[in-house]
Amino acid sequence: MMNETEKSEIIQFFTGKHVLITGGTGFVGKVIVEKLLRSCPDISGVYLLVREKKGETPHQRFNNYTKHLVFSRVAKSNPKCFEKLRLIKGDVLEEGLGLDDDARRELVENVNVVFHCAATVKFTLPLKESIEFNVIGTYRLLELGKEMKNLVSFVHVSTAYSQEIGTITEERLYPTRHDPLNIIKMTEVLDEPCMELLRPDLMRGNHSNTYTYTKGLAEVLVSKYENVLPVVIARPAIILSSKNEPFTGYTEYKHGPNAVGLGGSYGIIRAMLCSNHNPTCYVPVDYVANATIAVAWDRAEKSRNIPTPFFNIVESETCIHWDKALETANAWLYEHPYSKMMWYPFGRNHENYLSFRIYTIFLHFIPALLIDFLLILFGRKPELFKLYKKADKGMYEYRHFTLNPWRFKNDHLKKLHERLSEIDKKEFDFNLWNMDWPAYIRTYAMGLRTYVGKEPPENIPKTKKLLKKLYILHCFTQIFLAALFAWFLWSFSTPIMEGMNFVVNSILPIKKNKFH
Repeated sequence: MMNETEKSEIIQFFTGKHVLITGGTGFVGKVIVEKLLRSCPDISGVYLLVREKKGETPHQRFNNYTKHLVFSRVAKSNPKCFEKLRLIKGDVLEEGLGLDDDARRELVENVNVVFHCAATVKFTLPLKESIEFNVIGTYRLLELGKEMKNLVSFVHVSTAYSQEIGTITEERLYPTRHDPLNIIKMTEVLDEPCMELLRPDLMRGNHSNTYTYTKGLAEVLVSKYENVLPVVIARPAIILSSKNEPFTGYTEYKHGPNAVGLGGSYGIIRAMLCSNHNPTCYVPVDYVANATIAVAWDRAEKSRNIPTPFFNIVESETCIHWDKALETANAWLYEHPYSKMMWYPFGRNHENYLSFRIYTIFLHFIPALLIDFLLILFGRKPELFKLYKKADKGMYEYRHFTLNPWRFKNDHLKKLHERLSEIDKKEFDFNLWNMDWPAYIRTYAMGLRTYVGKEPPENIPKTKKLLKKLYILHCFTQIFLAALFAWFLWSFSTPIMEGMNFVVNSILPIKKNKFH
């Protein structure tokens, strides 16, 4: 391993370096931290900017963080690596990042590389709050970066969806309608209700939610510092479970795509709003981490005062499409069902909103109302209708990503991959264009079942029996509903046919007499 390590340019680059990571407690942030600690054992230190938690001492916070499942692999191979980890109390929402003088001085003196991963991904957040987090928070970190004496790379993790809806997104800067510095000034003087009144005009045209709007503003803001800081922007698309590292299929969050996948696996969600023949633009989280780390190395290798480099961490040309992804996931699910299934898992994608709405009314909301009514009768709290409303809202919010024909250029990412040595291509793999996508979808489904659904592989024989019972119940229900619908049609058609016969019999004799 040491011989291979010595040949790795990326590992050599991080040797002796100090790294600052914001958003290090999030999904992507933790995977980046784990990768640096495991693959770059001679890194000097990793600083994490973390919010203070009430009732939790710094020592407890550190122990809870390092005992997270994501670090179990590196904890076994190199338990002393956590000595290089430093949690610093701070918050991007506070003036000066909430840093005390000693912490600020330490960061200014030591930090060589910054990974800015902190962001709010809530689509329905009020505009003012989203700007404070994604734009003003970025501004505060950039200002701190200007003070850092040994900074060689500042990586801003954005999103591939920060630009216009349904267009080809290139790896370049897209100007915004408003200067982010002016938006910051506006946010500082106006309250939330005023900002919401201005929201339709500010976001007019290209953005369906405050998340993508503010991420676009943040990109322009970062680019304004290109003459004073070694900035670079990484744009991952829809981030799912790991392909390989720290272990196969690792995932953790219960919102977004995972919420829909879990709901479908339980037999709760039966309709999805997405265009079958559009690419999913999924990206494994370990590929995002590897590419982001490689981007930091690449930026440090280049001249300081250059136009901001952009890297779209996504592959839309060869990526699996929505219909094939659903088909592959369902096939895997029927072989590995869940113990918490409420109904036989089935469903379909809908490109048309009217079709989606009709489907959800009859297969989501009406059954939910009936079940909630029964729960009330038995003295239980009704929850299913509320759950469906939440799921429906989430799918509607995600329509921006699932219905539009997104296409992304990734020439910069491919050229970066070509630059890597063979050992770095293996150690920091992010080759999205040669992926076996059906195999990855199965990996994702396995990770969702294991790490979010908390389903052990040992229960599969038992869950298959449950699936069989639910399938029989599902078939009987379909037969019953079909018979009920046929009876309904027959009941209404008989009087109609009798009426039509009466009219015809009444008219025909008149026509006959007329001709005679």
